[in-house]
Amino acid sequence: MKIKNKYTLIFLSAYIYIAPGFIQASDSLTATMKLIEDGFRANDKRIEVSVENIQNQNVTPTKPGEKPPARKMISYKSVKDKETGVKTVRIGRVFGSSEAPNKVYKPNHPAANEEGYVFQTKIDHLTEGMNVKEATINNQALMNAFVNTRKITNNRISLIGQ
Repeated sequence: MKIKNKYTLIFLSAYIYIAPGFIQASDSLTATMKLIEDGFRANDKRIEVSVENIQNQNVTPTKPGEKPPARKMISYKSVKDKETGVKTVRIGRVFGSSEAPNKVYKPNHPAANEEGYVFQTKIDHLTEGMNVKEATINNQALMNAFVNTRKITNNRISLIGQ
């Protein structure tokens, strides 16, 4: 089995327990593992985008007229997986928010315009922190699903061996 990424490596141990004659009976288990893998991938990207936003929270331009980095947002899409035939989540795209940046009065700042205003990113660290927390909670739920799926697989294998 070729390891595609770090998520495949996590689930590799579950695939080892599937016996050769048992693969057809485990299609639903394979689909479940694929859904869990895709969920981890989507949450990983969500955390990555939120952390990047937090890093850019206090970034201000260095020259007048420059725009600060926009808050990044992520979209998801539901697609049918070619391997399993099950609908799963995929990352749609990462895009910059269309919200106007905050205008802060700082007349001595090098990036201040003629009126003394500097444009700063419109990023709320609480919102981004909650995005990270929610993605972490989702990951915990996915890990519980993984553990339960592995238990089911092991129970099926033990029943076959009897």
